Amino acid sequence: MPDNPFISDLRRYFVGPRGIRVPWRVLLYLAITLSLSGLLFVLLGRFISYTSLFPRATRGVIAPTFLIVTYGVSFLTDVVAALLMSRIEKRPFAAYGLSFGTTLGKLLLQGIAVGFLAISALILAICALGGFSFGTLALATLEILKYGGLWALACLVTSCMEQFRYRGYLQYTLASGVGFWPAAVALSIVYSARHLFDNPRQTWSGVLAIFVFGLIFSLALRRTGNLWWPIGFQFAWDFGETFLYSVPDSGYRVYGSLLNSTMRDSPRWLTGGSVGPEGSVFCLLILAILALVVAKIYPSRISPGTTSRR
Repeated sequence: MPDNPFISDLRRYFVGPRGIRVPWRVLLYLAITLSLSGLLFVLLGRFISYTSLFPRATRGVIAPTFLIVTYGVSFLTDVVAALLMSRIEKRPFAAYGLSFGTTLGKLLLQGIAVGFLAISALILAICALGGFSFGTLALATLEILKYGGLWALACLVTSCMEQFRYRGYLQYTLASGVGFWPAAVALSIVYSARHLFDNPRQTWSGVLAIFVFGLIFSLALRRTGNLWWPIGFQFAWDFGETFLYSVPDSGYRVYGSLLNSTMRDSPRWLTGGSVGPEGSVFCLLILAILALVVAKIYPSRISPGTTSRR
């Protein structure tokens, strides 16, 4: 019996030669992750409210437990949604950037090393021109161990969540439809716009830096084939800002920093003002050098086609 023409047309609308068409894959993924995260946040309700477990968040100061729980839930739901999509699309989960091969540790450690060097160079440049002072220790010995561990975990969770959300499943899927770099640019715009709208202290210079960060992370993904270098770099950069050097991170102040450091509000071109070092002109210089380093250290990967990344 021949297919109903209406059913055939409808199937072609949703399914192409490579399976479910890209827009429907993206919408299905977003529907799954938003539904799961909404359910988990409702279940966690009173434990993740700003006035109970995280009281300091209401005063504009973020505690590490806030990021561990909220970003941890978001990362979990993104991964579960991607796992479900990998079954639907019949492809390995590793295709979305989180592969657990032999290069994991090497790339992660390399990203951490470069991240620490980059944030340290930026802070020292600002310090040399009088925009930053290290101050004194803000924590006792046991508190250093406690908050150092908490902030390390918080920065790792944050890095995993943000890298996978903006350069994981969505990057892979959009790239299969429009190409790697158009997808990377679009998601980097979303990545930077989220920081602008979520944070009233954010500035356009800070948003530009975040956008460039997104492109460099995408370049690292393109060259290495996975997300471990970007995860390592962002972890080290965020840990350096929030805990080690105790400066604003994308405009946010945090609780449990190592130092009573001082970052001047002006001149803004030097210090970044309220947004912190990411708004400094020196940050863009560091990013330019970083892009050259990534391009030099990690050679181009020749893969069949430009839409699959790997």
